[in-house]
Amino acid sequence: MRKVNLGRPPPGGSIESRLEWIQSALNRIEVASGDTQAAGSAIKQITGLTARNAQEALEALTTGKQQQSDLLDAIAAESMVADRYIYGDGADSVALGTIVSHGRAVLADPTDIFLTAGQYRIGQDTSNSPGRDDTVTGGRLGVDSGDAVLFLSRADATSLSLNRNSAGSVATFQQSGTAVGSISVNSPNTAYNTTSDRRLKTLIKDLDLSTAVERVKAIRLVEYEWDGWDGLTGRGIIADELQEVVPEAVTGEKDAIEEEWVVDGAERYLTTTKNHRALDQLADAEDAHKLAERISPQMWDATKLVPEIIGALQSMMAEIAALKDEVAKMKAAR
Repeated sequence: MRKVNLGRPPPGGSIESRLEWIQSALNRIEVASGDTQAAGSAIKQITGLTARNAQEALEALTTGKQQQSDLLDAIAAESMVADRYIYGDGADSVALGTIVSHGRAVLADPTDIFLTAGQYRIGQDTSNSPGRDDTVTGGRLGVDSGDAVLFLSRADATSLSLNRNSAGSVATFQQSGTAVGSISVNSPNTAYNTTSDRRLKTLIKDLDLSTAVERVKAIRLVEYEWDGWDGLTGRGIIADELQEVVPEAVTGEKDAIEEEWVVDGAERYLTTTKNHRALDQLADAEDAHKLAERISPQMWDATKLVPEIIGALQSMMAEIAALKDEVAKMKAAR
């Protein structure tokens, strides 16, 4: 089979840019004149399709069974042409994640990755949110409401592993581009950090310790059983009750519901409450229907109670010290 040199696709491009390149390459192949050897060679070269799949794609193109635009869709799905990822065949096949000379990662076995409605499902082709309200294992990399999202789920092993061979951060967190926290490692220890730099704060003043005492006294401690967990018991705090006392320690809204919708052909997740209804958020949608709903649980951050506990403890220590002074004075006056 004669080789046709079409150059290389643009490195790191989007699906659209790579398909544009493939379209341009196909336009330069003389399919209409019956140069099937050149066409077959080029299809295999630019897509990474196996010899069998390249031949099937060529036959579909040359016999008119499939339009060129449909072939491009098939190429995108079969060859995983997306960002910098593509897979090879035969002598060109290498292990997942290996970087080859032209800067593309090569997937040796693409059969476990599925491109479904613009979403990459990994190890499964049944769920866009594996492990969320189901027990599906696998992953999904895609876009929700215009933003990138990643789901990972495994049956009985770690889903995400982070490593660093020296002390320092293994993960950082930002909000609107500003650092707000990190997870760091140092020897055998792991630290979960939140920003507390003096330069990020204004109007700094001493805390009124009496307010800390009142807050701690107002927190109700409870014991309970977890619903749906076969009698599993716990001791702790109810989030919506804590929100009334230490609001900065609680996230979410009381009785909120998360709804999964398909809006104009794309999946969206909406958090709804009595005052924040889904229909209000979908006023501009041409077509929308709900797939499922689940509770959107409130959560609390125990670290936000540390200043209150320290303040209450300092207040009690000061009171104990004052009482000791009074006792000492009474003894001295005898």
